Amino acid sequence: MSDHPSHPIRADIQGLRALAIAMVLLFHAGFPVLEGGYVGVDVFFVISGYLITRMLVTEKEKYGRLDLLAFYARRIRRLLPAASVTLAGTALTVYALFSPLEQSQLIRSLFSSVVYLSNMWFAFQATDYLGEAVDLNPYLHTWSLSVEEQFYLVWPLLIVLLPFHSSARDNIFRLIVLVGSVCGLSLLGELIMGEISQPWAFFAAPFRAWEFATGSLAFCFDRQNKFLSPSINKLGVSIGVSAILLAGFFFDKSTPFPGLYALLPTLGTFLVLIGGQQQNWFMEVSKFPGIRWLGDISYSLYLWHWPLIAIPLSLTGYLSAFERVTCITLALILGSLSYQFIENPIRFNSHLARSPLKGLAVGVGLTILGISLTFTLRALAKVELQSPAQQNILAANTLHSKISLDGCHLDFMKVDIPDCSYGVTNSTQTLFLFGDSHAAQWFPTLENFSLQHGFRLVSLTKSACPSAHVTPYNQAFGRPYSECGAWQTLVLQRITQERPILVILGNSSAHIGSRSNQVSPLEWINGMRDTLNIIQRTGAQIAIIRDNPRFPYDISICLSRAEWTGTPASSCDASIAKVLDESMFHADLEAAKNVPQVHIVDFSGILCGDMTCTAMINGHIGYKDSHHLALQTVQDLESAMERELIHLFPQQKFASSPPTSSMVVSETE
Repeated sequence: MSDHPSHPIRADIQGLRALAIAMVLLFHAGFPVLEGGYVGVDVFFVISGYLITRMLVTEKEKYGRLDLLAFYARRIRRLLPAASVTLAGTALTVYALFSPLEQSQLIRSLFSSVVYLSNMWFAFQATDYLGEAVDLNPYLHTWSLSVEEQFYLVWPLLIVLLPFHSSARDNIFRLIVLVGSVCGLSLLGELIMGEISQPWAFFAAPFRAWEFATGSLAFCFDRQNKFLSPSINKLGVSIGVSAILLAGFFFDKSTPFPGLYALLPTLGTFLVLIGGQQQNWFMEVSKFPGIRWLGDISYSLYLWHWPLIAIPLSLTGYLSAFERVTCITLALILGSLSYQFIENPIRFNSHLARSPLKGLAVGVGLTILGISLTFTLRALAKVELQSPAQQNILAANTLHSKISLDGCHLDFMKVDIPDCSYGVTNSTQTLFLFGDSHAAQWFPTLENFSLQHGFRLVSLTKSACPSAHVTPYNQAFGRPYSECGAWQTLVLQRITQERPILVILGNSSAHIGSRSNQVSPLEWINGMRDTLNIIQRTGAQIAIIRDNPRFPYDISICLSRAEWTGTPASSCDASIAKVLDESMFHADLEAAKNVPQVHIVDFSGILCGDMTCTAMINGHIGYKDSHHLALQTVQDLESAMERELIHLFPQQKFASSPPTSSMVVSETE
């Protein structure tokens, strides 16, 4: 459909919409044929930039001014009713099917979606190491709607400030300067931010504005009436469609996106849009009834498709090909119904169209209803969380140790070395804890050990940064983790200066593997050996804690669901082969072979049975998420940790100490 009654429907724009939603649909459904199908969203951004600029400029040229109230009222009628129904339906489904813990976590995502700030919320979550996992969040797709709404809020204000005179050529020249400036600055900012924090480059509207501006430039090209020859025009359209498809087929989740890679689908859409000045093959193909229908319902279909995929996938962990096709079919049905009975009737309602204030009132009313629903569901979730079992699960999920609260566990960006001394701080004998969050989780038991036996404990840990001298790939930033290397260097310098009697190393096994964003076993062996050699020259003993099991699902959520549905907690257990990593364990053993007095501390015999690793340990919830031990679990392992470490110190300090089961790796082996 046209975005303004005075503009004719362009078949090729409907074709682009159909292509974009089909790509997004197949990507989210998990079909490997289009692993870069997420670029469909970029196609939508360019189309929106084209249509909104055309609408605003046409109105300003015709009437000499812009009726901003009428513009915002049209946007509200176009977007909010269908979105509000989808969000309400999703929220009620989540309330009916998800556990209280999940409900409480998802409420914030719902609220941010209702107020069109979900892109900012998801950017924050993606860069917070302790934030909620968002991959299967049923509101995740609303980030792009928030970006569009923020564009619609700002772009008309820029057009209002743009001076328009009688000369159409001068008007378009001014518009090109404005649009070109926005496009250039936004793209430059996006490239810079992409090197700093990829999620913010991906989600934040200022860094996606250049894609909308590209659509605006396509409109400017149209208004200049610079027609190309039919052969060149058809070639440009063919190149444009091919560029979009190439991005869909050859990009994947590892592609550093948006960045320069986003130019491919964005410029491809630009070429198709300017090719609409003349008849072309894509325009003819887009006139097919099925393609036109898919383009028509693309907005409502986009709203419904992701919750219909994410919710069952969250509940089951796996969808067969038949189940994925079923989800797509349901999305097509609901999208069509939404388009026919919600989107179009309200969008083209003559009573609302005559009064912008009534349209704005609809927006305000729907937003208030959405916020009210959010707070109502939040209150209901809090009530359901009050049971003792759910409270225990919530505590395991949310309690953090002292170093997470006082700033001594560093986040991604920080590279300083704070003086984080604990235990007996004036002791002349110092222990160092060094590694990522899987080292930090052991702090409570090491602090008690230090207090009990008169040691000073220095905690030096940093999110996603291991103690092995390697440069990991930072998933949150979408780039190599350069801050990690700088921090590792400073830590090793401090260890060399202070010459502790023991250094305890802990690392997540997720760093090592065969994926492109992991280091190889050989790289890990060499990096760990470098670290061990530097430490052993100080005369310190070294203890490497074997990483704990890593589950493919969040244990706290699994247990919350189990308790809520009456399912045994053992349903959250997993086989040792699936969750207990061997590659890093063997790599650490190999790295330690020629380094004197390296001790491997292995708690897997406590955390796992003969065949399975359990979600509940000693009657307590074992993990706070899928791979971090719960605070209570760490405290329960205090005596086991003491047994593992006690023999590393002069025996007179621990005359009554029990024997140790530590594995000692030394030159004699």
